[in-house]
Amino acid sequence: MFATRAVPVALLAILTTGCGLTEKPTVNTAELLVETQTVVSELRLELTSFQDQIDSLRFELGRQDSLLRAIANLQGMQIPPRAPAALYPDAPPPADR
Repeated sequence: MFATRAVPVALLAILTTGCGLTEKPTVNTAELLVETQTVVSELRLELTSFQDQIDSLRFELGRQDSLLRAIANLQGMQIPPRAPAALYPDAPPPADR
């Protein structure tokens, strides 16, 4: 929710910085730049948090996959190898053999 609110505020701050419609352009420009810097910093922190969550989910997926493969191995079941696209959607498709 914060990101959807912060992006328009950042864009508005950037756009109004170049307008020059204020009586005190130096003070208002400085205030807008500081506010823009704050918003960008908050967005970076939020992006870092999302990346940590993605990494954690990938770790859990790998752990669960290994556990299921170990259980299937104990039962004598064959599980086909997992495609790389399951964890990495940007990975290139496997080559046809």
